[in-house]
Amino acid sequence: MVDRSRTPDRRAPACRDQRGSEPADQAYAEDDFAESAALAGSTTESLRNIELVKSLGLVEREVERLNRITGKILELELRKVKYVRRLGFIQGRWSTDYEAAFCFCCCI
Repeated sequence: MVDRSRTPDRRAPACRDQRGSEPADQAYAEDDFAESAALAGSTTESLRNIELVKSLGLVEREVERLNRITGKILELELRKVKYVRRLGFIQGRWSTDYEAAFCFCCCI
């Protein structure tokens, strides 16, 4: 996880509810994004230092670590896809119900 104690809060005040806490869905999405960005950054850094890794004889260990990180990134990306699909379904369902209610009210 990313240490957020030192990073400034860049979210708009409108994202918070009246108690001042952020909505659970938004916090979930932001944490996943921050974690996948941190993992991708460490992977990129390892690939930049590949010559050093080779010269120190740490290739096998580094390959295992990169495979583990890639698996974590894949899991996070799949969670984000499921989250976005769930939101799309809820939005589509809500708009369909709203449309049906509007048509029902107009016909009466």
